[in-house]
Parts: sequence; C-alpha cells; structure tokens
Amino acid sequence: GDKKFNICTKCNMIEATPQHLLDCVALVYDDLLKRLDFVLKVMKENDLMDLI
Repeated sequence: GDKKFNICTKCNMIEATPQHLLDCVALVYDDLLKRLDFVLKVMKENDLMDLI
C-alpha cells in the first residue's frame, strides 16, 4: 500500500500521500534525487518536516 500521513499541515488535507506533499510545495520526485538539500529547505519553510 501507499504510505499516507495523518494530515498535510500546509493545506490540511487528511491522509496526504508523499506525492501530495511534493505537489503542495510545487516539487517533483526528481528534485528528491537531485536536489535533496533544496527539498529539505522547502519542506522546513512550509512546516512539513514532521511529515517526512
């Protein structure tokens, strides 16, 4: 099954998927592979660090 988080703290979506978290902050999966430091910075700035 797909991993689901309790709630997206940016938009309050219940049972947000990892893809939703990326979409919510305008990132793509390729960013995770090539720009991890940037992804972590964006997640931190959007108060999503607790979800990853």
